[in-house]
Amino acid sequence: MSGKRVFELVTILVIVLFSIFLVGYSTKSYYDAKKIYDEVKPAVVDEERAKLREENEVLILLYHNVTDKRSISSKDDLYVHIDDFRDQLDYIVDNGYNVVTVQELYDLRQNNQEIPEKTLVLTFDDGDKSSYDIVFPELKSRGLKASFFVTTRQLNDKGFVTKENLIEMHNAGQDIQSQGHNNEDFIDSTIAQVHKSLYLSKKILEETLNKKVLFLVYPNSSFNSEIIRVAQDVGYEWALSTEAGKFYDYYMIMERVSVPGGSDLEQFIDKLSEYGY
Repeated sequence: MSGKRVFELVTILVIVLFSIFLVGYSTKSYYDAKKIYDEVKPAVVDEERAKLREENEVLILLYHNVTDKRSISSKDDLYVHIDDFRDQLDYIVDNGYNVVTVQELYDLRQNNQEIPEKTLVLTFDDGDKSSYDIVFPELKSRGLKASFFVTTRQLNDKGFVTKENLIEMHNAGQDIQSQGHNNEDFIDSTIAQVHKSLYLSKKILEETLNKKVLFLVYPNSSFNSEIIRVAQDVGYEWALSTEAGKFYDYYMIMERVSVPGGSDLEQFIDKLSEYGY
């Protein structure tokens, strides 16, 4: 057997072994998400930085679903009742909050522009049908915009938004972004599976909406250092978590504050006040 043939066979063997390793390699061997968050979140190291942080922190609110059934919203934290939601939006408008999308916040940061006082971001996860049937009309009637993160494999499924819904929302100024292709737990997935999910979701949304998709919500808030690296490799600029707090300067683990189901207006106001809003 010639030396060239031996080299070719060895090369093929290396590729096969690496492929098996990549497919079977689980992200479980990396740090758990909370530990990574604590390790990479930048610390405030002096008074000047603390002041800069205070001036530039932004509150990002997290919603999942909005329902017209009080029996659901009173028992499930993922469902906010439509009456409470309307009260919350009216309070935001009446009290002069500057509501921007994640895309608009990104543009402000990229251009080194000052973040206006009382800037607030509304985000909606999962792509539930209520995003189009309830949330979108309520936002539109008040001249508000939000960022919606959708799981692309569920598009057109019963109970979820359709591609046509997303196109209409996008054309009306709403911000549509990714929550992966499958609603899987990335911590329990292989690197290859994570890459495929993030790539497919980005590709589907970009082709559907004819725009760049730069932002991600980790499905089930499952992430670690390797998942962050994969997300960046795929082309995501920012990624949002469910870690509670105001967002400042770690763009791949952006903090948000959840608005739980059953929250009346007084509780909503208390939540904003808790974070200095």
